[in-house]
Amino acid sequence: PCMTRPAEIMQFQAGADNQWGNGWFAGVGWSTALTPQMQLSLGAGVTLANAEHMQSYFGVTAGQSVSSGYAAYKAEGGARAARVSLALSHAFSARTSVTAGLSVTTLLGDAQDSPLTRRKSAASGLLALRYGF
Repeated sequence: PCMTRPAEIMQFQAGADNQWGNGWFAGVGWSTALTPQMQLSLGAGVTLANAEHMQSYFGVTAGQSVSSGYAAYKAEGGARAARVSLALSHAFSARTSVTAGLSVTTLLGDAQDSPLTRRKSAASGLLALRYGF
């Protein structure tokens, strides 16, 4: 049997007193049992951010341009990144399991086009062992 997790929506704020803007993540997930001991999970999501957040992380002001050598760049609010993930879990017993996962995130819009961006995509992996007491 397959199972779809409910959609997930989270808001985040950057900096003390929200000085670096707001962002929102929305995602969905799906999982299915491949065997009684093994489960496959897939997920996808998108991160949106307001103009203050995008400018704080991806923009270059005229003053920063002079001191850094990067071209001045105004980053507008909108889509910041998209992410897909895959995880495989195996239960050895009711108390012990191992999970391996892979996630790929790609910058979008003004975040992708920023002169500060060196890589448009990044992958990360996870290997976790669970033991319940």
